[in-house]
Amino acid sequence: MMNSIISTTLILVTILFSATCMAENETKPWYAGVSVGVMNNKNTVNDKGAMYGLLGGYHLTEWLSVEAEISKHNTVKKRFEDSYSNLYVDFTQSNEFAFVGLRATKPLGRIFGFTARLGAGYTRYKSDFEQETLVNISSAVGMSWRIKNYKITYEIQQIKYPEANSQEDNYLGVNLSLRYNF
Repeated sequence: MMNSIISTTLILVTILFSATCMAENETKPWYAGVSVGVMNNKNTVNDKGAMYGLLGGYHLTEWLSVEAEISKHNTVKKRFEDSYSNLYVDFTQSNEFAFVGLRATKPLGRIFGFTARLGAGYTRYKSDFEQETLVNISSAVGMSWRIKNYKITYEIQQIKYPEANSQEDNYLGVNLSLRYNF
């Protein structure tokens, strides 16, 4: 229930920005950047980890752009106890994420603004024992600051990752990205 409320809210905010945004002219249409952040599995309190990635995009209009991102959620080593044999098994798992979608920006003046994005997210869960993939909607909302050809974005991002045994987990992340317009 909470997952659908969060997803619906992020979608509505993105649509609102898309319908009402009018920004100052982006003189350079292309941009590329890096992102870092912390991802948190909302179902498991102690499942936090670093996330880092690369992103790029093209400004379609003054307020709307097409964006793509590739990122990796840190590799985690876990220990599993086999209840039948009382043996412990150590294994490694990692999550990877790719995004393609739209980013809308609503500037408030020349420096500060609000931003939201919505699109398709491709996620992959990988461990020593198995690998699973999932395609789903991914969204984010946040704030941005423009400094000459650079833009700093701070946002909350929702990503749904596949997990072991064909289960799914919603991750919420806080990202900080630095983009350069060219």
